[in-house]
Order: sequence, then structure tokens, then C-alpha cells
Amino acid sequence: AGGKATGGTASSELKSTGTKRKASGSAADAASKKQAKAEAAEKMARLTSPKGVLSAKDHKRVRALEAELAATTAAKLHAELELNHQVRSGKKDELVQRVAEGRVLGALPKCPRCEMGRIHWSRIGGWHSCPGYYDKDLGIAKRCYFRAQSMKRKKWKLK
Repeated sequence: AGGKATGGTASSELKSTGTKRKASGSAADAASKKQAKAEAAEKMARLTSPKGVLSAKDHKRVRALEAELAATTAAKLHAELELNHQVRSGKKDELVQRVAEGRVLGALPKCPRCEMGRIHWSRIGGWHSCPGYYDKDLGIAKRCYFRAQSMKRKKWKLK
């Protein structure tokens, strides 16, 4: 009880023989596995593409606006987002993306369910959702579970 085992382990026996394990399966199996892996990677790339659910035309317009707006100051981006009642938090590249998408697609409305929250839109899946809002009277954050695949957007206002 408590003594060491005297037998060798399987890994030490493999090391001592110096032989490699042979691959199981034929070359055709390996080729089909590689092809399946490549197809899965391509499918994943399409799902996580920056284009997402945008049409090719809209995506091209958004990319051109993003390149143009990259030189704009964050204060000007904040002002344009505030004018259109959009979310103004985030890094500059997120603000640029939000303004470009707004100019092309339109402004997101307030949440139709809670009537206080601001709608967030996912370019990847195309979903509109409301995370909720802060209730100043109660001093707490209120969660909203609104989610929709499509919404009518308002016209984007420029200064």
C-alpha cells in the first residue's frame, strides 16, 4: 500500500521502440476529410463575414462611407449620432460603423416594447434587439427582451 508500481507505462514503452504509429484509413478518406474541413471553414467565413446580412450594394456603400468617416473626429460622430437619437457609446471605429450604417440603412427607432430602450442591430445575423434602459426614478437598470428580424427604420438626418 503506498509503494511505487514497478511496471513501465505505455508511453515509456512506445518511446523505447522508436516506431511511429501508422495512419489508419486510405488517402481518399484523408482527401474527403480535408474537403469537408474546407467547406466548413468557408461556411463559417460566410457567417462571420463583415458583410453579414447586407446586400452587396449596401455593403459597398457602407465600406466607402466608413473609409470617408475614418478621418472625422469622434465629437462630430457623436453629434451626428445624437441628432439621430442613436447609441453614442463605444470606440471610434464602432461610431464610424454606426454612422455609416445609419446613413445607408436609416436610423434605428426606439424599442416598440419598452418604449425607452435603444435598438441595437447585428450586421452578422440581422437581428434587432433591445438591451433595456436605466430607470432614473427607480435608480435601476430595466431589462427588455425585445428581438426582431426586421424593423422599419427612420430617415437619417445630416447636419
